[in-house]
This record gives sequence, C-alpha cells and structure tokens, in this order.
Amino acid sequence: MHVSKNIIALSFLFLLSCHSSKPPKSKNTHNSSEYKKMITNGFKKGIIQKTEHVGDCLYLIKFESLADIEYYDPIDLPENFKTNHLSIWFKFTASRRMQRCPNAMPVMLNGDIHLRK
Repeated sequence: MHVSKNIIALSFLFLLSCHSSKPPKSKNTHNSSEYKKMITNGFKKGIIQKTEHVGDCLYLIKFESLADIEYYDPIDLPENFKTNHLSIWFKFTASRRMQRCPNAMPVMLNGDIHLRK
C-alpha cells in the first residue's frame, strides 16, 4: 500500500514537470517580421466591426493601443473590406467632417488597407 502511494505521487510529479511554461507561439506577435514592417511603414492594425446600434455607423475600425481602445469611422471603406471581424492594416487621415457616430472619429483611409495574416 505504501509503495502504491509513492508511485502515484511520483507519477503526479512527473506529469507536472512535463508542463511547458513557455507561452504558445503566435503568428501575430509584436516580434514578427510582418508586424515590424507594417508598423515601420506607418500602418496601424485594426479590426472591422459591424455595428447594430441605432444611430451608430454601420462599420467601424477598432484600434487597440497599449493605453486604450479607439474607434474610427472610415468614411471611404471599400466594399470588399465590409466584413465583420476582419483584421486589417490601415493608414488614415483625420477627416474634418462632422462626427456621424457618437464614439468614433471620422477618418479618410489613405488607400493603403491590407488584410492581416
């Protein structure tokens, strides 16, 4: 009986030691060559969000920085990018147009929109 308890305890310790403490590798890490290249070239990474709220814009771009989350109202979003939860790289210029969405800044996309891999 005493031997079986030792075997169970050793087996448990063995299983615990097999667990890797390294986080899984992600292809969208801040160290990837795509990320570095796009950031260096002035792009921001964002996610297209289709909204269902009355009085809100139909499509927004969600941008997450280390400090907070910002929403942009892309006035000139091409039809092929109007897909909910689409991950993109984009460049923009703030628009002087009056806000049409309560929580999003109107922007003009600079024609440089790319899908994130």
